[in-house]
Amino acid sequence: MLKRKCERCGREYEYESHANHIVYCPHCRQYSFLECEYGYGPVVPCFICLGTDVIGTVTYNRRSNSEYRFDSDKYQVHTVLKNRSLKALEEAKDIVTEILSDESIKNKIGVKVKSDKKESKKYEKEKSGKFFGKDLMLICAAFLFVVLGFFIPPSGGSALLDEFCDVLVIAAAGAYVSVKVLEKPKKTKIAVIAICSLVCIWFAKDPVIDLVSGTSVDEISSPYVEKYTGHAGIISSKYYLRGVDSEGNSLRIRISRDDYEYIQQMGRGDIEAEYYKHSNRLLRYERK
Repeated sequence: MLKRKCERCGREYEYESHANHIVYCPHCRQYSFLECEYGYGPVVPCFICLGTDVIGTVTYNRRSNSEYRFDSDKYQVHTVLKNRSLKALEEAKDIVTEILSDESIKNKIGVKVKSDKKESKKYEKEKSGKFFGKDLMLICAAFLFVVLGFFIPPSGGSALLDEFCDVLVIAAAGAYVSVKVLEKPKKTKIAVIAICSLVCIWFAKDPVIDLVSGTSVDEISSPYVEKYTGHAGIISSKYYLRGVDSEGNSLRIRISRDDYEYIQQMGRGDIEAEYYKHSNRLLRYERK
């Protein structure tokens, strides 16, 4: 967050830095300054800020990259700009200056809003369709992976597949959050996407390592099984094989319900188990 002193009212205010932005003083609501990458890179997206609040954006027109458009959800103004490049930013600045003037928005820009009503409807339709489509796709994907997780046994040959289903649910959730911040300021967008990516990598690292390194075979002494039941009852029940490996380390390996019932009936005695060491998923076992 940066600070600047308004040349008009003399008061200091904060604003967030972007590659392209037009900033207004939040105290006197007057234009303060414009910064962009004109001559070095694209001038859009350009964020129009009232202090730290983004009140509008200048972007490429979705139907033609040779045109620019101004959109302000806050003031319900959506219009295709007549000018290009730096002049388009100046045109957007004039619109916002008019919006923020002391007179009412309705009286000052009523003509513009009325003339661009058709454009506003197109914008809202495109925006809702764009994000609703992605949202629905990601929600359906997450739901599909959750359902698959219920049917895939947590141990045996499909153990890693079940583990990857859990990872994909998290990845779909991360993608959903990332889609939601696509139109946010650059720093916010980068931070959220980076956090979501790190979370996905963290949950994916164990099954990926197991997929590469393979299974471990070890003798488990003093084995016993335990059952964990969540709030959803039998649907969320999880079963584990507990014991101590040959190096004296305590183990907690995820098993299926069938494994749980069978090991309970096996009685006392050590077990030789082949399992994925990092994901703690059982592949096979036999009584020693």
